[in-house]
Amino acid sequence: MSKLKVVELFAGVGGFRIGLEATKKYKVVWSNQWEPSTKAQHASMVYENRFGSKNHSTIDIHDVPTNEIPDCDLLVGGFPCQDYSVATSLKNSKGLEGKKGVTHRIVVYGDPENWGTERERTEDEWSLYRERMNRYTHPNSIDSAMGSIINFSDGDREKNKTARVYDVRVHEPEKFLKAWNKNVKEAKSILGDRRIGLISYEVGGASGATHALVVSGENDNDVQVTLRKIKKTKAFKEYIESRGKVDYIQTFAITTVIRF
Repeated sequence: MSKLKVVELFAGVGGFRIGLEATKKYKVVWSNQWEPSTKAQHASMVYENRFGSKNHSTIDIHDVPTNEIPDCDLLVGGFPCQDYSVATSLKNSKGLEGKKGVTHRIVVYGDPENWGTERERTEDEWSLYRERMNRYTHPNSIDSAMGSIINFSDGDREKNKTARVYDVRVHEPEKFLKAWNKNVKEAKSILGDRRIGLISYEVGGASGATHALVVSGENDNDVQVTLRKIKKTKAFKEYIESRGKVDYIQTFAITTVIRF
């Protein structure tokens, strides 16, 4: 009997592959490992040192063309394990309380200038409110954040309940916003009734992130297909070239469970 062909995503240092191939019934034909929060890809370096660099990818899986991934009999993937790994000291291991253990988010939004009051707040009052919130949530983690919606396109919220969120650090906000708005305008025909938005973090958020880029769709596959279509356009290339320096901190997918 021939071995089953395996594609391994979020491969880490390759522990799962060792177990699979030890049975002598599986053969990993392609793998991917990319950590969005660091420039140095230490886990991938360990993986390549053991298994070699052939057929191993070290870029964001969202940016890998599907035709570069070979056919397989079994698709496997690791889960975010930083808060559970034995490579982390007990002091720093946070388990389900860590950011990798987050399963749900509660989002409250509205007009902060008149939020819960009968009169509009002054700019000084609003500034003080943000300072106090920042103090209450310190140390600010991904679990607790406050920000402002810079812009969000119209769309069908009930149909498109899944969204891909990219937390980024924008170094030149004005330059970025101009490039972002132009790209969104050019992508309107591709987006259809899907929503796309830009959020600025003012309190909390992922470490170092200043903004969140949000793209919605019917499901995660729909979002990814839409993003790939946008990335193939001339407008997207111009957006990358004109937006200034941007650091990607992390990306995650969310699905709206209920809205009140």
